[in-house]
Amino acid sequence: MAINYFSKINLSIDFIESHIHDEIRLEDISNHVSLSPFHFHRVFHSVLGETITEYIKKRRLSFAAEDLYHSTKRIIDIALDYGYESQEAFTRAFKQMFGVTPGAFRKRKEQYKLLYELTKRKPFNEEKIIYVGGVHQMEPTFIHKEAYHIVGLQIHSSKAKEIPMLWDQLDQVHHNIQHKVSETIFLGVMEPTGVNVEFNYIAGLEVSELKDVPEGMVGKTFPANEYVVFTHKGTTESLQDTYQYIYGTWFPKNGYDRGNGPEFELYDDDRFFGPMNPKSEIDIYVPIIR
Repeated sequence: MAINYFSKINLSIDFIESHIHDEIRLEDISNHVSLSPFHFHRVFHSVLGETITEYIKKRRLSFAAEDLYHSTKRIIDIALDYGYESQEAFTRAFKQMFGVTPGAFRKRKEQYKLLYELTKRKPFNEEKIIYVGGVHQMEPTFIHKEAYHIVGLQIHSSKAKEIPMLWDQLDQVHHNIQHKVSETIFLGVMEPTGVNVEFNYIAGLEVSELKDVPEGMVGKTFPANEYVVFTHKGTTESLQDTYQYIYGTWFPKNGYDRGNGPEFELYDDDRFFGPMNPKSEIDIYVPIIR
């Protein structure tokens, strides 16, 4: 049965609402909705347009606004109820979100009544799905790829911004890789670790056999898989827009399950003309269960 991502997101939101006073970890929510932390975080962020941490912070401040509006609890007690260590920290966060201090919000209730109504939770449904300008017209293809070997440089991280530096390093040493399947096609393999949003990323080349791996590099084999393939057109700066479409629009709208195994990006020198070239094309392979 295909995953109903809208149901998963609503289930996660219900979990957050019922644990709003508790410490909420990504693993707790992802376990509750039966998705891996990495995949769930990606879908949640792509669909709602904000990270889980950002969402929880906003919901706690909204609950705090409700307490300010309806109760006589001290501001410091409300701050502590929602995880703030001091009234000053709570006041800064509240003003940043609502443009008014908690004291002024409480003192002039009628003036801020409309603002209070805006803090209330709105139901999430398919109509709220995010479309990235122009990207929603993308039509993917479906491909079966046999098991493959890759040799290259690897990092362990939770920050995608560290990936470009890895490619710069590979550019200096890729000529040392032996048994290359192609001299012009490079792969960037993203492999979630299962711990929060941490991943291993390999920038390298596909090889015919895992022999003579250069010192300082890694060699890995990945199993055969079914993939849905999207072609990103433009600079790498806008690559995140395509990923947002994939996980925030395409998966939820089409009902497919993401398969096991890593996704990878394919850079072909015949179509990739550099990270800042608007005519560049990058293929994104995401494992899928038909």
